[in-house]
Amino acid sequence: MDSFSISIITPFVLFLVYFLLFPLLFPRRKCPDCNTPQPQFVWPQAKTKRHWLEGGWICPNCGIDVDWKGRKVEMPHVISWRWAILLISALVVSVGTAVILLVCIIGSARSPTPSSSPPEPLRTPTFMQPPIEHQPEPPKPLVPLSSGRTHNHPITRGTAALT
Repeated sequence: MDSFSISIITPFVLFLVYFLLFPLLFPRRKCPDCNTPQPQFVWPQAKTKRHWLEGGWICPNCGIDVDWKGRKVEMPHVISWRWAILLISALVVSVGTAVILLVCIIGSARSPTPSSSPPEPLRTPTFMQPPIEHQPEPPKPLVPLSSGRTHNHPITRGTAALT
């Protein structure tokens, strides 16, 4: 045999040896409660985060959580929906009360104090005032029309409007 055929056959032989020895070295675990053997295939969506990180499975017969060594895993305490709603509503009420109190305290601190003198009027800065020689001319007087209305269009000033 040449080296090329050995390099092709070797991975397959190792693969077969591994999967033949794996069941002998690591037998299937059983559920600690009902002695149901571990399933050969577990659907990925059925696994929890703990299963992905630490290993384990859920018994298909009794539904308990089993770790990778075949021991029962105690589930952490789960809060009921009533307690969760009560805690969330208490949190919302306490935060709302705190916000209302802060707004009232800050609002009373910023209220203006009455002063005896009126405030100074705002002055236009001198650089914003137009020069005196470039003042716009005053508007031209309105020309009365024959209908009694006035007309001030620059082209038709003084002529009768078409009605």
